[in-house]
Amino acid sequence: MRNSAEFTGTIRIVIANFTKESSLFEEGMQPTFFSRQAHRQEKRAWHQSGFDIEYDESEFRRDINEYNQMKQKPWMQLSFSYTFDYASDEIFCCYTIPYTYTEMQAHLN
Repeated sequence: MRNSAEFTGTIRIVIANFTKESSLFEEGMQPTFFSRQAHRQEKRAWHQSGFDIEYDESEFRRDINEYNQMKQKPWMQLSFSYTFDYASDEIFCCYTIPYTYTEMQAHLN
């Protein structure tokens, strides 16, 4: 996501169409962010951030399967707020801190 040269405010992000009825976000987990400007100016790497985190049912429904089309389950959604600390920034958001295949192999060994 990118913000404009003037904007350093807070945005609300909603990610929909999760199928799991519960999530670690309900237990205090936070989304992970990387900010290009924070990395340049503070050497800040991937970090957990966000506030007002909610994981709940969305307004949309899905069929349980093709044989039970009358029974529907809700899609779940994750919503949270994020504050841009820098103007003209580009941020990346992910579920957890990314790692490489090499890092994974080193951890498994």
